[in-house]
Amino acid sequence: TVKKCDPHVGLLHRGTEKLIEYKTYLQALPYFDRLDYVSMMCNEQAYSLAVEKLLNIRPPLRAQWIR
Repeated sequence: TVKKCDPHVGLLHRGTEKLIEYKTYLQALPYFDRLDYVSMMCNEQAYSLAVEKLLNIRPPLRAQWIR
């Protein structure tokens, strides 16, 4: 019987910045899924929005609604 559980989820940083240093924006996307196993889509969306803003890209309206 489990009496107490104190999970520590997070801090799964594995040198992601160094791993994606010489990759394209598209090749770097899967690495952000591995940063946090609990909320992987949040990291991926934040990265995608940052790249779109950096490159001044506006996704189609349909893509914005799907997100």
